[in-house]
Amino acid sequence: MSSGCATSGSVQQEINLPSPAAAGDLLKPVPVPQPKRGDDARSFAARTRAALVEANGRIVGGCRWYDGVRRSYAPAAGEYACEASPSKP
Repeated sequence: MSSGCATSGSVQQEINLPSPAAAGDLLKPVPVPQPKRGDDARSFAARTRAALVEANGRIVGGCRWYDGVRRSYAPAAGEYACEASPSKP
């Protein structure tokens, strides 16, 4: 057999991954709070903190969603390094 006819024996399978839209709001950006005229700095800081907590929650949720997708395609692949707990600011 010539080397041009040799194959590795592995067959690639087509995999249709779910659309990122399947993750819902997990992969959508969190709006950045904008200061309002006459805002107290503490109220602006509170809105910014709330947005960061929401964003961190979405990142963790997105990671968990992706981990589930990954496991459904490769259940024997082992653990995925997903940080499951966001740090509190």
